Formats: sequence, C-alpha cells, structure tokens
Amino acid sequence: MLKNFPRKMRKICKNMCDLSVSELNQLICRGGERAVELGLAQRGALPIYDGVADEVSYRAESPRIAWVLKEPWDKFDQKGKPCGGGWSLVKEAFYKSDAWRNFVWQKIAYVMHGVRHGRKWEDMPRIRNCREMIHELRSIVWINVNKMPAQKNSSNGRFVRLYNEVWKDVLRKQIEFFNPNVIIFAHTFECFRVREYSNAVFVESYSNKWVKFYRYGGQVLIETYHPGRKGGVYVNALIEALERAKEELDIGIHNEREPKIS
Repeated sequence: MLKNFPRKMRKICKNMCDLSVSELNQLICRGGERAVELGLAQRGALPIYDGVADEVSYRAESPRIAWVLKEPWDKFDQKGKPCGGGWSLVKEAFYKSDAWRNFVWQKIAYVMHGVRHGRKWEDMPRIRNCREMIHELRSIVWINVNKMPAQKNSSNGRFVRLYNEVWKDVLRKQIEFFNPNVIIFAHTFECFRVREYSNAVFVESYSNKWVKFYRYGGQVLIETYHPGRKGGVYVNALIEALERAKEELDIGIHNEREPKIS
C-alpha cells in the first residue's frame, strides 16, 4: 500500500501505524483514569478514542486538517449520568453504514468535500443523496478535548477543568504527532489560546466573525462555532477560510516536520 509513496512519507506512515498511535492511546487511557479519580467522569466509564481513521490518506492530503471539538457522548445510566466508552470514534463509528445521519458530522463532511472538490454549499448534493460524502471524515484528524463520555451539554467550568487537569498534555502530543497544517477549533479555542497559542496572529474574519483566521508559525488556526448549530453560511465561510489557508501554506510544502512524541 505504501510502495508508491515517497520514502519520507512511507517512514512517517509506518512509524504512525506501528508505534505511536498505540502510545497515544495509552496516554488517553491514563487520562481517562485521571478523570475518574478527579470525579470528572463516571466510575466504570472508559475513553472514546479519537485521532485519524485512515492515516495514509490523511498524510497524503494537502493541507492536512485537524478539527478540535469539545467532547463525545455515548450511553446514559438510569440516573442520566454519562457512561460507556471503550471504543474508537474514528476507527469504528466513522465506518458505520449510518454515519452519514449524524448532523454534526454532516456539516464537517460538507466543509471538507467543498474545499477538496472546489464546491460551495449551494453546489453540493445533500448528503442523504450522496452518503459517501461522509467518508471525508476518514482523512482528517478528529480530536475531542475531553475523551470521556459526557453530557450532551456540559458546563463551561467543568470543561475547562477537564482541559487543564486531565487532557492538556495529551492534546499537545496529539497535535505534535499528527502535525496538521490547519487546525479548526470548533468552539474550543479558548482552552488553547493562552497556554498554547498566545503568539497566534489574527488575520481576518469571515461571515460576520463566525470564522476567525490566525497564523501561528507555519500553521493556520481557524476559530469557529460548533458545527451542530450552523448551516450553509457556516459551511461556505469555512471553505473560504480553508481556501485562503491553502494559498498561504503554498501547498507542495517542501520542509515537512516529521511528527514525534516526546
């Protein structure tokens, strides 16, 4: 499968598949234990693993794009407390035949389809009529700030505490390892702004400030709202920002930084 890739790309993909994803998952597992110890997750709940579904396709994309969202949810016990977990969002859920029905995933698939195929919202088929569009999710990085099963609506204070006390180091290692050119923060940028991206340079806004564009070293950072509550205007604003990112990054990126985990 890798024989037609450049030597450097083969090395990146081999290291990622054979070693480092396993190491990242071990860190996520320990983070889950920490969340339970702090009373920030239900005893017996397990992490829901994220990352990339198709590592080879992700590495071949230009630009490589990561989405950073808040938290997943799974089951709820008789008291309405979140429980479950112990499965992979990207390796399992993204491959289910009904994955296209998820409203949040649909919006992200529309954005990715648009930027990869030169289309706007109004030019795309609706996903119910073109279900394979959901496959766009398999070649992005999907990172949830909190990896434990959560309520569908969590308090901001609890969420910030989960970032600071449980997940910030794991998240840093995930971003270093997957090394995206563009990171889209879907209502999550405030967690990262001070600690990780205080030197990010604001460039411009799109669609009445729904989407904000920043430069940070050799990366583009995009701050936006959660995709679950927006429609075509949101999709088009993100496509426009990603087109700008492609221009700024000069795709063909010659000086690739190999991913690593310290």
